[in-house]
Amino acid sequence: MMTDQWAGMGVYHSDDLEKWEKQANPILVGPSNRPEDTPSGAHGDVVVVGDQAYIFYFTHPGRKSHSKATLDADGKYPYAEKRSSYKWLSWL
Repeated sequence: MMTDQWAGMGVYHSDDLEKWEKQANPILVGPSNRPEDTPSGAHGDVVVVGDQAYIFYFTHPGRKSHSKATLDADGKYPYAEKRSSYKWLSWL
């Protein structure tokens, strides 16, 4: 299971789907080397196909953090601050 921490994704493991153990290191914490993959991965979900797992997530390229956007002189969010980019990552 994954949870959005607004600074990457928390990863949990369970053998019985009742008791969950949070893993030590979150994933998608910072930017990657992929274009527009900043500031970190957010609102992720996992899809398993065969023996592969894929994480689908989005980013806010142009922002320094997901929760901080800057208003322009008219009090509106400029395009660069409100757009998002949808990504996927193969995992496992």
